[in-house]
Amino acid sequence: MGQQEVLAIPRGESVWPSVARLFERFAPEAIAINRGGGPISDGLSSTQYERMQDGLADWMDRTVSSAELVSEWLSIKTPAEVEIMREGNKRGLYIGRKISGEIEMIDGASPDHPVMISNSKYWMGPDIIAAKGLKSKVRDYGRVWDFNGMSAEICPIDWKGPKP
Repeated sequence: MGQQEVLAIPRGESVWPSVARLFERFAPEAIAINRGGGPISDGLSSTQYERMQDGLADWMDRTVSSAELVSEWLSIKTPAEVEIMREGNKRGLYIGRKISGEIEMIDGASPDHPVMISNSKYWMGPDIIAAKGLKSKVRDYGRVWDFNGMSAEICPIDWKGPKP
């Protein structure tokens, strides 16, 4: 993960002259600043932001919101963090502590064919398999949503894209 450097800043001294020297050394095109306003971080206080403006006056025109960067960073999941389960008529999706979901297809008249809606105008695909939620928790925005026992669906998706 790149070269790392620790700067010792004596107690009571401003951090901004050291940061300005680093900016002079590395000349960043953009500087992402967390000013808060979203559920994923609380950002700089008004006083902290004013002190940063004073200390980095020559660099403030390069500042941008870090919201997109933070959101992108947090949204990236490695294959080790995502588990997809397919067992018989059950499906599951587990993404760390963020998502824990398990659904079960509803049995149809024939044991090998679940209840299905065909030829629909559903945006994901025309055929929808009816299901019920067995375990369904989503953690986000400081909340935990529990959809256990609620309706669910499975929709086979054609990932080939639009027809030419």
